[in-house]
Amino acid sequence: MDFYNGKESRGLFSINIHHSSIHGITKTVGKWSAGCQVLGKNEDFIHFMSLCEVYLHDRKWRNDKNKGNSTNSSVLSKMSNYKA
Repeated sequence: MDFYNGKESRGLFSINIHHSSIHGITKTVGKWSAGCQVLGKNEDFIHFMSLCEVYLHDRKWRNDKNKGNSTNSSVLSKMSNYKA
């Protein structure tokens, strides 16, 4: 995908999030990841996915208990313990 080709695209597009390399830190991402959110460190991706799992689990529990959708304290506590 080339963002500088002078053509506009409209429609519904999937946007993915993924890590770049399993080893080390990647600072540059090529065209193969255009439109994606790319995390430069694999550890960051693993942490992000764990936050998603906690959120989904907590959301399901809240829905099952009819407690509404307040701020997710489990995710917030995991985020505050994360060392970037």
